[in-house]
Amino acid sequence: MADVNYESLLGTLNVTEAVILFWKCKKLPYKQIARKKFPLKIDAVQWHMSNVYSKLGFDLTTHATERWKILQDKVCPALFSLTNGDVANITKDIFKGETPKLVPNNSLLPLVREENALEESGKGIIVSPTGEIITLETKRKPSLIGLGLIVALITVAAFVVGRLTAPLITAAVPSPIVMIITATQPTPTNTVVATETQAPTATIVLTETQIPTNTPLPSPVGPTVLFEDNFDNGRSSSWQVVSGNPVIANDALTTDNEATLLVGDSSWVNYSVEFDALNFFHPGVKAGGIVGVRVQDPDNMIAFTYYFFNTFWDVVENGNWSEVPNTRTGVIGYPPQRIKITANGQKYTAEGNDGKISSFVNSKFSSGKILLKIYGGEIIDNFKVIQLPQ
Repeated sequence: MADVNYESLLGTLNVTEAVILFWKCKKLPYKQIARKKFPLKIDAVQWHMSNVYSKLGFDLTTHATERWKILQDKVCPALFSLTNGDVANITKDIFKGETPKLVPNNSLLPLVREENALEESGKGIIVSPTGEIITLETKRKPSLIGLGLIVALITVAAFVVGRLTAPLITAAVPSPIVMIITATQPTPTNTVVATETQAPTATIVLTETQIPTNTPLPSPVGPTVLFEDNFDNGRSSSWQVVSGNPVIANDALTTDNEATLLVGDSSWVNYSVEFDALNFFHPGVKAGGIVGVRVQDPDNMIAFTYYFFNTFWDVVENGNWSEVPNTRTGVIGYPPQRIKITANGQKYTAEGNDGKISSFVNSKFSSGKILLKIYGGEIIDNFKVIQLPQ
């Protein structure tokens, strides 16, 4: 692979793949990329990275050490050259590739999962300044914060044991102990005589101490989840397919053309709908989706439509779609996006990765189900409906 033009191959990546590769070149582990750089499950990040390896010409015979050395010596420098070392410069003008809808038969996903397993176990690949592969084993340095926590836990444990032990020792005394101490008239030697027959002038009584019972504190009450589907085990049976061909691939919902689904109950009033929109950017192709809330039926609802280039709201009555004025917005950002639609009272709000997209007020519908319509190429994951205060 010595004569490969990696700068040219990098142009076959799409934006999501290029961003994941960028952070991989910065030596971030897959778990950190998934949690801090994307609102994605780690499986989705690994799947995108397997597509990266495939587009760059790697195969199942490429050893991990060789693959890492090629990345550090050739691929990453070429990527940093194209982007000037800034992830913000990763745009569709440079990275114009498509995302495969399904994992191909020669998927390199096992290689990526192997890399993740090495990261999880504290192992990795070390390359010397001269480019020599040194070892596959790395040692984690002890954390000062971790040591501090251990010391604190030991201190607390000692304190608790001391508090619990003292009463138990005292309880072993069969009856209260009375110590009577009296002082006689001063004598030249200033002798203090202790007897058990004279009236006490000071009394010390040691009695058994009651051990306080531990009353459990009430657990904090979290939000009520009305419905949730991460598609890891297929599509939930609660979904009703209205039209089209919904498909579960790589533990996510997608379709070969378009699909419309319903879920929920007509009595649901105030709630938020959240999901990961992973792949709604396809230049020249209709890709995106529609989320309907307070749905009476597919012809009567409040609908939020999102594409890469714009979003807008509609009030749908008897099959007539009326766009809500002044709710159309421009580009909401590259996928993946964590989209959240809220129906609370008479107010409807849409949010993305960067916060609020748009909102409006309408009193037409007070309760209803949820509709999801996706177009070819869109990928939906981690779908959740959360109840809001009534």
